[in-house]
Amino acid sequence: TEKLISEGKVRRGIIGIVGQFYHIPTKIKESNNIHNKSGVLIQNIENKANISNSELYKGDVIIGFNEHKILNIDDLHRFLDESTIGEKVSLNILRSGELINISVIPGEIN
Repeated sequence: TEKLISEGKVRRGIIGIVGQFYHIPTKIKESNNIHNKSGVLIQNIENKANISNSELYKGDVIIGFNEHKILNIDDLHRFLDESTIGEKVSLNILRSGELINISVIPGEIN
């Protein structure tokens, strides 16, 4: 709220995805030793000039952002704040049932 009052806007980060809530099956949680019950399933990826997201794939499930659990799209939005714009961030991803770590560089929502 302070930023909105002082600058007239709040800067937010974006990683260029369309995602939805995804319930992680017990078998995948157990085989990867993860405790998230859910994550964000990537349905579509937008390639924009100010975002580096080439390591993301449609069908990936985001379950972590810089060591924070991601259980839903609201969690992801909360961590994509002004401090992440243009900075490399680490994502924990489930891809084809395997846990991997990748990096993205968020852009700014215009």
